[in-house]
Amino acid sequence: MQKFLLFIDESGTQNLTNCDKIEHRYIAICGILVSTINYKKINTELADLKTEIFGTDEVILHGSEITRKSGCFTCFNDKSVLDVFINSVNSFFTNNSFRIICPIIDKYKAKSKYKDNCKDVYHTAMTFLLERVILILNTLSSQNKQLKIIIESRNPKENNKLKKHIEDFVKHGTDYVRPSNFTKFQFSIFFNNKKDNINGLQIADLCAKPILVTHTTKVHPSYHAIKKHIYSSQGNKVEGYGIKIFP
Repeated sequence: MQKFLLFIDESGTQNLTNCDKIEHRYIAICGILVSTINYKKINTELADLKTEIFGTDEVILHGSEITRKSGCFTCFNDKSVLDVFINSVNSFFTNNSFRIICPIIDKYKAKSKYKDNCKDVYHTAMTFLLERVILILNTLSSQNKQLKIIIESRNPKENNKLKKHIEDFVKHGTDYVRPSNFTKFQFSIFFNNKKDNINGLQIADLCAKPILVTHTTKVHPSYHAIKKHIYSSQGNKVEGYGIKIFP
């Protein structure tokens, strides 16, 4: 049986208030799809990277804190330390194998177009993400596949709503993926907090903001390091494949 992990984190919020303002306009749900075999290597290498830079693997990589150079990352005020970190992270992305799927919701356009029917944009993005994950996994030869989904926890109420949403479309399918395509897999869903120090979730966190910024405003400095991992067509087109912008 082939076993896969899908780590999911977001950039932005599902709140539709003030979504006409650029800083609140978008939400990206970033998924990191990786085989359990490749994740063992990824987990070890990221732990080693942390130990090399910070002296411990217990540091939790969080994009917004890194940008602000706050918390554990005040050491990045020393440019030489920051440069070592950036080079190490770029090398990590170069030397490891995983796929990125990252739907982006333009909340302002969605609210304007769908009015009262624009409700839970997080769930909408999750549907787009998992449709693409299923398409990727269905290209593999093995008939027996296991998919463990690990999602950054928000709160118990939102976690339960999301779990039910995923279970419903796994059972009934979506407009683009038949139920039979979902039922080929053994699914399991877990929610973990940031403090649990799950390296896969931290990779999703590090990728989400650069992808969101690049595909909505301007190219983010970190985008070049992660672009090769984004699910794409044979012609290397990512829009409509690993990147879905809605509406």
